[in-house]
Amino acid sequence: MNTHQEENIWQINSTIRLKFSNSLIARIVWQAVYPEIATQLGRRARAALEHKNDYVVLKIAAKDHTALRATMNSFLRWISGIVSALDLVEPSQPLESSRNSGFHQP
Repeated sequence: MNTHQEENIWQINSTIRLKFSNSLIARIVWQAVYPEIATQLGRRARAALEHKNDYVVLKIAAKDHTALRATMNSFLRWISGIVSALDLVEPSQPLESSRNSGFHQP
């Protein structure tokens, strides 16, 4: 299969931009989730993760809606768990409440 045909199988794309309360938290989240990107075993979806200042950008390409949803839910749950853990470890820091998972809409 040539490269053009391979690109066409990833028909559904999504980009999620998460804004954190500061760049340190965004970097910690990125560092914690990035190994999951490197060890992706799924055949129906791929993900990429970027860190820019106080944002983490998650890009997902999938073959179908089910794979997109499953991949998106997995990464968002990991991120939510990481932020909840940060809230427990550093409660005196001005981290966002675990009720809103430490990220908010821009």
